[in-house]
Amino acid sequence: MKNSGKLTLSMLGELHARRVLHNDFADGEALLDELFEISPEIKQAYIATIFAEPGLGKSTLFKDLIVRNPPNILKDDEGKRKNTPVLVVSAEEGCTVRKLVDTMCAALGEPTTTSNTASYLKQKALTLLKEHGTVLLGIDEAQEFLNNSTRSGVKSVISFVRSLAESTQIPLVLMGTPSYENFVSASSDVNRRVKRSHTLNLMGSPIDDTTTFYWTVVGMMENFTQVTGRSLAPELGMLEFSQRLFVITGGRIGCIYDFLAQYITDHAKSGSTDRHIGLADCLAVMKNYRAAFNLVKPAKLAFKLTDKQLKAVMEQHESMEA
Repeated sequence: MKNSGKLTLSMLGELHARRVLHNDFADGEALLDELFEISPEIKQAYIATIFAEPGLGKSTLFKDLIVRNPPNILKDDEGKRKNTPVLVVSAEEGCTVRKLVDTMCAALGEPTTTSNTASYLKQKALTLLKEHGTVLLGIDEAQEFLNNSTRSGVKSVISFVRSLAESTQIPLVLMGTPSYENFVSASSDVNRRVKRSHTLNLMGSPIDDTTTFYWTVVGMMENFTQVTGRSLAPELGMLEFSQRLFVITGGRIGCIYDFLAQYITDHAKSGSTDRHIGLADCLAVMKNYRAAFNLVKPAKLAFKLTDKQLKAVMEQHESMEA
């Protein structure tokens, strides 16, 4: 065990950096690695999509890809220049072409001004991608394309994204929620340009110790113990703990981390040196825990449910796994 005393906030970063690779995440990771490798060979528009409910790790996939292929400084005949192999930007709420291009330019170190025309910025973004040696471009929260205030605005953004893929001829990965997946499937103009697609699915309820969610919690608790030196109390079994966590998270791996991070934060502040996590500790965490996504109810009561009530919730949300 790395630590058997007080917790520190620095442990949050170390815990977050550790991964538990269930099949969907591992397949998504493999897809991005493959696209990165074949990018130099692609001589056409190439769009790939990754769909997932919030909190399932689609943004994390790209963060990890950037860690594996970080920005660097290259030297050539013209001197030193920044090389950005992987660029990821997020579509803002009510996304417009101008907002998207502004974000891309800023991410590549070229802030825009209000005097810049849209056509100038489009060309500037393309030039910057080439200058920075970008071989893979990701656009996160692509469902925001659909939240433009006008129908023509939606078409303009989609048209720009399509032209971006055609002009750069590097893999363009659109990441969004199932609402965007439905749009892509229904739009022949978009769908016919998609070469690869991947979905991160919600994990089913941990009705027993063979389910993906259960083993994901096991893996994350192993990481948690290695980082903090703390483990579950003997009276709180791993299956029960995973079931109560499912009530909170609705099968979202990101929310499991949020729960464990809240525990670290609370105990770093209090200076507690307890070695085990029991039901009382979990109840204390829930006082400050703010779940981003509560699909399974009643989330706030997760650690107050009786065994009978917990079993009923698990049966209600019976695992979808085969």
